[in-house]
Amino acid sequence: MYYLYLPVIMAPEASEGLRGYARLPPALHGVMPILEQAMLRENTEHRYWKYAYLSARKGWATPDNPLNRPGWHCDGFGSPDMNYIWWSGAGTRFAVGNFGEISDDLKLSMRQFEARCVTRNYAHEPVRIETPEAKHLYQIDRYVVHATPVLRIGQMRQFVKISFSNERYNLYGNSHNYLFDYDWPMVDREEIRNDTSKAQGDSA
Repeated sequence: MYYLYLPVIMAPEASEGLRGYARLPPALHGVMPILEQAMLRENTEHRYWKYAYLSARKGWATPDNPLNRPGWHCDGFGSPDMNYIWWSGAGTRFAVGNFGEISDDLKLSMRQFEARCVTRNYAHEPVRIETPEAKHLYQIDRYVVHATPVLRIGQMRQFVKISFSNERYNLYGNSHNYLFDYDWPMVDREEIRNDTSKAQGDSA
């Protein structure tokens, strides 16, 4: 299984909220309870979005391929986007603590996260690395620093992420949902990744 930022809800106006029906391909119907819980939370907190995206991956994870992007980072860095993640198997690691001043430059910020989490070069008190329980749904905003698990042996791993945004996630390689009628101009992913102001961005 591999879906990357598949649009599952498109609301014509953000003010309408996510009241429309999600459109999931048959292979993803099992993910509906996760999506519904994330939608319920966003509506309860009165956050209204134009789009909801689904990323889902299941496969054999190894020490050199944990199935998700490596490095300490924040999903939605520099944006108001909200994400929810769920996994089975080896767990996502979270860094908890005071990171001090972090650059707005996305590539520099990742180096700063790495310095505090890996080399333990602390500007303030040390950060803790925690791995919460699997098979729970976690809400993560742009301030949650996290990374893929450290694997010592290969194992099956499943990962689901629901992303809410008012932006079109329009990078090449993102999944297309044929249950919607849309044709977005797409942008090369490398063009974004090499731009320090957008390096971890999901839209252009």
